Amino acid sequence: MAAEEFIDDRADSTPPTASTPAEYKRDRDAVRIILIGSRAGVTQIIQTLYVKEFAQVHEWSPLQPEPITGKQMSVATKRLNLQ
Repeated sequence: MAAEEFIDDRADSTPPTASTPAEYKRDRDAVRIILIGSRAGVTQIIQTLYVKEFAQVHEWSPLQPEPITGKQMSVATKRLNLQ
């Protein structure tokens, strides 16, 4: 899909208010969870955290090599309301 398909060019667009999702996200703190290890180890932890209802499997980034060690790495971001 082209990026242009996601642009909202309606003239009646209103700026975000405190009750909009954009404002809601600003009030939340993003915390990243990083798993680094063997492919099997990282995959097992992702599956274990899914069973414990911590994070859905699709919330994790695809496995990729960690820059320094070359071990496999995956990242998930959780957003917390700190009010």
